[in-house]
Amino acid sequence: MAAIKGKIELVGAKRARLALQLQERKLRWVPDDGARAWGDYAKNVMRGLAPRDTGALERAIDVLEVGRIPGGGASVWVGPGDQPRNSRGRPYPPHVEYGTRKMRARPFARPTVPVAAKAGPRIVTAAVRKALR
Repeated sequence: MAAIKGKIELVGAKRARLALQLQERKLRWVPDDGARAWGDYAKNVMRGLAPRDTGALERAIDVLEVGRIPGGGASVWVGPGDQPRNSRGRPYPPHVEYGTRKMRARPFARPTVPVAAKAGPRIVTAAVRKALR
């Protein structure tokens, strides 16, 4: 039985490996960048929905935290951070969102969720594309 012996050399394999490593490094921060961009979008939507009596609630809405999720994802928290307080010293965003027995609800956080959820995939896709440029 005859045997054929030979050698296969992948031309450019080292270069391709380096290019893949570079892409991996670029993609490492995409979850954070995507979450931050998504959070900024949600912040702007929420600010647009917040009642503007004094503007304190609108100014308090911000991206509060961008964190990592085990498995490579990221999370983002958006809302009134340094919560404005009423004349009794109590935080009033929950009262505005849900209302009280004397005041009707003027939701600003709950309506933000479906709007941000719909835009999320587009925003994260743009972050991936930007990272790969």
